[in-house]
Amino acid sequence: MEIIMVFRGVHKAMQSESITKAHGYKARLIPIPGAISAGCGLGLKADETLVETLVETFQSEGLTPLKYYRIHEHAGSNKKDYELVKEWEDA
Repeated sequence: MEIIMVFRGVHKAMQSESITKAHGYKARLIPIPGAISAGCGLGLKADETLVETLVETFQSEGLTPLKYYRIHEHAGSNKKDYELVKEWEDA
């Protein structure tokens, strides 16, 4: 399953992409879907198995995500739902 991490501001979203590339993690910036009304307009999309690793890596670099959402895809259609999984208060 995939997730979208949202950050406070475009600069932080771009910083998250730089950090993931520097560490060799598979993730990419995407426009935040209209169903998610949070953050800066860009989110980091990655496999959910990387969440803990990404958060630890970001925090060690002084970056904290704002929120992350789990993407639920509906079989046989392009419809997706987004489940808020976690919010960080100190982001």
